[in-house]
Formats: sequence, C-alpha cells, structure tokens
Amino acid sequence: MMKKFCWILFYLLITACVDPIKFDVPLVAFQLVVDGLITDEPGPYTVSLSRARALDADLSTRVPVFGAKVTILSDVGESEALSEGSEYGTFKTKLIQGKVGRSYHIKITTADGKIYESLPEKMAPVGEVAAVNFEFEKNTVISNGIEVPSNRFNIYTDGKVVPGNENYVRWRLVGTYEVETFPQLIRSANPAGALIPNPPACSGYAYRNSQLVITGPCTCCYCWITDYGLPAVSDDQLVSGGLFKNVRVGSVPITRRTFYDKYYVEVQQMALTKEAFTFWKLVRAQKDGANSLFQLPLAKLKSNVSNLVNSEEQVQGYFAAASIKKRGIFITRADIPYGVSQIDTLATSCLFGSSSTNIKPSFWK
Repeated sequence: MMKKFCWILFYLLITACVDPIKFDVPLVAFQLVVDGLITDEPGPYTVSLSRARALDADLSTRVPVFGAKVTILSDVGESEALSEGSEYGTFKTKLIQGKVGRSYHIKITTADGKIYESLPEKMAPVGEVAAVNFEFEKNTVISNGIEVPSNRFNIYTDGKVVPGNENYVRWRLVGTYEVETFPQLIRSANPAGALIPNPPACSGYAYRNSQLVITGPCTCCYCWITDYGLPAVSDDQLVSGGLFKNVRVGSVPITRRTFYDKYYVEVQQMALTKEAFTFWKLVRAQKDGANSLFQLPLAKLKSNVSNLVNSEEQVQGYFAAASIKKRGIFITRADIPYGVSQIDTLATSCLFGSSSTNIKPSFWK
C-alpha cells in the first residue's frame, strides 16, 4: 500500500503545474549617462545627458535628462554655459573652441540639484589621416531561415602620429549618403474609411477639390543621411616611421538606399588621453562581444564624471577633449562589382530623424 501511495505522490508531483519563481530584486538606479566631446574644430559641441535603464527595459530608446545646467570650462579660465537643444537631453555650445595644449572639463547641475563634474582632459596634437581605402566584401546573413546577400565595403585608414607623443588614437567613421523619398504619395483614411492623398506641405503637393495639385517645390524629397560607425582605437599596429597602417575603421552596407547615388566616407582621427583611450577601447570590446558570454559588463566602463556630493554614485559615459584631423573619399555605384537596383518608392518625408537634412553638404559634388 505504501509503495502504491509513493507512486501516486510521484505522479502528482511530475504532472502538477509549475509556477515560475519570482525573485525580489532591488530596483536599478537610473544612473546619469554623459556623452560629450570638445575638439579643436569650430563648434558647436554637443553634450548629451540621459539616464541608464534597467536591463529588462526597452534599451532602443534613452531617457533624456531635461533642464540641466551644463558648463564647459578650461584651465585658462574660459567657460560657456550650453543651451538646451531642440532634441531632448542635448546641450550645445555657441562660442567656445578647443585648443591643443589646454585642458577642459564640464560641470553639470541637474534639475533636482545634483552636481556632477568631469576630470580635466588635456587636448594633445593628433597627427593626420594619411590615406583612406576601401575593399569590397561579399557577405550573407540569415533572414527568416533564408540566406540573403549582405555585401559591404570595408574601410581602412593609414594614420600618421606625432613623434614623441603617447599617441593614444581613436578613429571614427562618418558616412553620408543621399536618399529620395516620395511624400506626395502619403495617404490617410477619411471618416468613411477610404484612403485619400494627405501629403505634407514640404512635399510641394496639396489635396484640393478632390485633386492632387502642385503647390511648390518639394523640400523633403531629397535628403542626406549621416551614419556614425563604432569607435576604432589604436593597438599594436604602430609600425616604424610613426604610422598606423591599414587599420580597419568600419564598413559600409551596400543597399539601394545607401547607394542611391554615391557614398561619402570620412575618417576622423582623434588624439585621446590615456583614460579616454581606455574607455573607448572597452566600449569597442563590449560592442564586439555583444553576443558573447564573456561580454564586458557596463560597470567596467570607467567614467571621468562623478557626483561631487555623493562619491558612491556611479556615472556612465565620458566627456573628452581631442584634437581631430579628417580625410574623406567617395565610393560610387561603379565601384560595386554588380548592378544595384533603383531605390524603392517610399511614401514618407526624407526628414525622418536628427541625422537627416535637406541641406546639401558642402563636400557633396
């Protein structure tokens, strides 16, 4: 009888519904995140303030910090209070310009009275970008279980450095390309549920008396989009003669949008302090290891910004001072070793984000 009872008990245990175990964990403090840079180029310079989110939150959007007072200061007594921009959580300069040999830091006072300050960063000379090259790479990705083309151009640079300096170098890839959209094709439902033309004023069209009529030139059909690549930092590739040779700084995807016309690749070379170099090297390592079990945790990214009252509060991000040199080249459709289809008819305004502008860049030819 006891044996039968044990079997019944075992059966009930293995067939019972399993409730998920929930652990009570402390809430994650919304840490301040600082992203700012001053260079020896004319401004404006931007400082972005946001709050770090919990790991289970939607990380595709940031929580901007409103109403803060942000000031950039130098070791020779310069200072400028930044103005809060139209994009939430961004603060911009108007007058100050960085100079090699000077040190800079920021002071932040949030709306709730907390005060933060960064350590001084001395701006070192940078050398120059000696060359920018590209190489086609045939590549594929798996989409919905199907292997599809995902070709790209890998971008490489040669960078000269300043003799006698420590030469902590960061490269940033900035890409610009033109797009065409068709905002006059936008449709909206009327009260009866039928779709009727509803173009924005920037399209140069209007729907009047049941007709789509031209009212002027389109100012949101052609735009230039700017993309920023991941940071690339110097390592043991420094060779004799003070030259970083053939450093891969990023890649450019080949699509009918990025190569609607051509693609402008600009490599920016920046001289960093040792502390800023270490920070960006860890950022790059974290990005590269995003799918690895051995990914570096965000806490190991040491910020140079701290709370002046509560030294135990952790702050993320970095405010850096860096001299900068640039070199750019165009990659054209003719450089692609196969034909690229024409751009698709996208019914939208091309002014769809802060990286998009309808003002043709001065370098665009």
